[in-house]
Amino acid sequence: MATIALETYVSGTRELAAAGIYGALGLQRGGDATKTFRAGVFARDVLITLGDSDVKPSLVRIPIAWRVPNSIAFPRFQGFFEIREGPNALVSIALLGYYHPPFGAAGVAFDAVAGHRIANATVQQLLNDVANAVEGVRSRGASARLSEEPHGCYNI
Repeated sequence: MATIALETYVSGTRELAAAGIYGALGLQRGGDATKTFRAGVFARDVLITLGDSDVKPSLVRIPIAWRVPNSIAFPRFQGFFEIREGPNALVSIALLGYYHPPFGAAGVAFDAVAGHRIANATVQQLLNDVANAVEGVRSRGASARLSEEPHGCYNI
């Protein structure tokens, strides 16, 4: 099992950040959609599922999972976004999770050489898109339509 933990900061509130996550992926709360993730010239459609947000006094968690439909050749990711108030009116958005490389020992070896770097680049691009969506919503006002946000492609 390989873990991923990346974080970014944006201006705004926890609520705005949570709305930006759903909007950046073009998903409703508790929904799923197929998106295209890219790795150089290669592209894969992945099924992304976002769960309902779990609001606690100090943080918000939004479950996320993705997989390549009808294929066992790619890892399945399982994790969550974690949103916390940060310093100076900033909000921390972290994406934490894990995946199991496919194909047993050969997959683990590939992950050690290149796969984990690909996974981290994927998650970093996703966090960048989320941060841009949150900043865009904040600059237009909290009542802006999130569905107008650009939907990026993510490396895989």
